[in-house]
Amino acid sequence: MDSGLAAARRSGMTIRDTVQRGRIRPAWVVLGGAFGAFTLSAALMHSYPVYLVAFIADFGWSRAETSIAYSVSQLVGGASSPLVGYLVDRLGSRRLLFLGGGLLVVGLLASAFVTALWEIVVLYGVIMTIGANCLGLVVFVPMLSRYFIRNRGMAISIVQSANGIARGISAPLVQLLISLIGWRSTYLVQAGLMGVLVLPLAALFRRAEAPPAQLQNGAVPNETPATDAEPLGRGWTLREAMRTPHFWLLFLVYLCTGLGSFFVSLQPAHKLMTSVMSTSETPMCGAASIFPATPTTARIW
Repeated sequence: MDSGLAAARRSGMTIRDTVQRGRIRPAWVVLGGAFGAFTLSAALMHSYPVYLVAFIADFGWSRAETSIAYSVSQLVGGASSPLVGYLVDRLGSRRLLFLGGGLLVVGLLASAFVTALWEIVVLYGVIMTIGANCLGLVVFVPMLSRYFIRNRGMAISIVQSANGIARGISAPLVQLLISLIGWRSTYLVQAGLMGVLVLPLAALFRRAEAPPAQLQNGAVPNETPATDAEPLGRGWTLREAMRTPHFWLLFLVYLCTGLGSFFVSLQPAHKLMTSVMSTSETPMCGAASIFPATPTTARIW
């Protein structure tokens, strides 16, 4: 410890600079882990329109029937978010990542053996959706807000961009796998990928359960000067937040965004893949999937 301080003095660095520099790496590692986990879960969930084509071809279901699972998924995603928020406050982001990863693995494995529509509705619409919510913004935004002060908006926008990037890469990859090995085997591959990656991703959050908002010497995370640090005081309760217009404006923004984007994200993709291309034209499928991703990815700027 003394030798480290001596080296810092010789290089012209203050103790505060040394501590601040020591906080850079954990913050960005956690940001990378959040980005990776959200990208993985979003890619798994956004690949459903590709499976929809396979379900129609194999089972003879109509587009309306196969869309039931997607509709249920959106409803469950919204309804389960308060529950996930409650759990992350009490269990922490690392445990939620294990829980969400486990649910996704179970849902993907079971999906490889489905024979009825209601099984798709339960597995994708409920189990996998709750699992993906445990690897989403509800879990990562509070954690990143504690790590990043001055660059908080940039950190959150980087994680949010994972949703658009996942849409852009999931469709062509899943379509290619389905063309080569079939949709049942593709589900097994996705389950194996999720199972392999959940442990390394969880390891990145090992030090993220309770990061100090302010270090003892006055330094704060992410190289923020102490004068820019937010005061450490009592935060709002949920009831107090709901009494402000800002809360309901944010609620309205997310509601309108969801209605505007998800109304056009499922059936047009199916129509494009069935009417314009063959199953071997995966690059076109990937290019089409980038269009709904563009607004989300652009938020980083």
